[in-house]
Amino acid sequence: MGIETKNPIKRDELEAYRKSLKIGDQLIYYESVPRSDGIGGSRMVKRRMLITGIYKNIITLQLGRMQRSMTLQEALMYNAKRRPKLQTDIHMPNEEERMEERRKKIMNLAYRGLSNAEIAEKTGYSQQAVANVVRCAKQKRDKINARHIEIAKLRASGRGVNEIARMLGCSSATVIRALKKCEAKK
Repeated sequence: MGIETKNPIKRDELEAYRKSLKIGDQLIYYESVPRSDGIGGSRMVKRRMLITGIYKNIITLQLGRMQRSMTLQEALMYNAKRRPKLQTDIHMPNEEERMEERRKKIMNLAYRGLSNAEIAEKTGYSQQAVANVVRCAKQKRDKINARHIEIAKLRASGRGVNEIARMLGCSSATVIRALKKCEAKK
C-alpha cells in the first residue's frame, strides 16, 4: 500500500519524462548532509548534477567525482517546472462556513418578514432547521439586548466604564459601544 497524494504521478507522465531526458542534461538533486558549523543535525543541500545514465526506474548523476542515483519519480518531482494540477484545488467550504452561509440565507429572508414555512420552501431546508436558526438568532439578540440594558442601568447609577467592564467581565470597548447604542436610541 503506497502513500496517497492529492496529485499522484501517472505512468504515462513518468514515461514521457524519462523519454525527454538525455545523458549530459543537468538535474537538481537534494541530499541530506551533516551540518559543517559544529552544530549537530543535518541540512538539505541542492546540487545541479549531470546525467550519466538513464535506466528503467533510476537515473545516475555525477558532479565532479561525486556520483549519486535517484528514481525517476524523485527526478520528476524535483525538476518538473509545473505539473498539471487536479481540479480538487477548488475551495470546499467546511462545516462552519456552510452553517454560517445557511444562517445568513435564512435570517436574510426572516428579516424580510417571511414565515418559517416560506423560508423552508425557498431555501430547501427543513422547517425545523429554519426554526432552529431563527430561534438561536433571537436568543442571541435578546441576550445582547439584556446586557446592553444592564450596562445602561449601571452607567445611570453612576459607575464608570472600566468598573462596569470589570463587573460584567467584558472589555471597556464593549461597554462604550453599548452605551453609544443606548444613547442613539434615545
